[in-house]
Amino acid sequence: MDTIFELSNQGISTYGGNYDFYAEQKEIENEALQNDIHSKERALKKAKRKGKRNNRTKTKTRCERKRKAGKIGCGENYDEYAAE
Repeated sequence: MDTIFELSNQGISTYGGNYDFYAEQKEIENEALQNDIHSKERALKKAKRKGKRNNRTKTKTRCERKRKAGKIGCGENYDEYAAE
């Protein structure tokens, strides 16, 4: 039985079988990595959208408190006041 050793930044990996088996396994591993990257990118985009929504809600609440307290209002565009 043939054995292939692969040395990478992550260490050494062994693959039993010939080169064709190694190449097939590498393709499967690369596809899995690409799927993982794609999944994590989607999760990051979702988290960013949620963060923006939460920020707008907090800003809107802050502006409403200012209005009730008789301070200067924030106007219609609450996003402008997110940095306060």
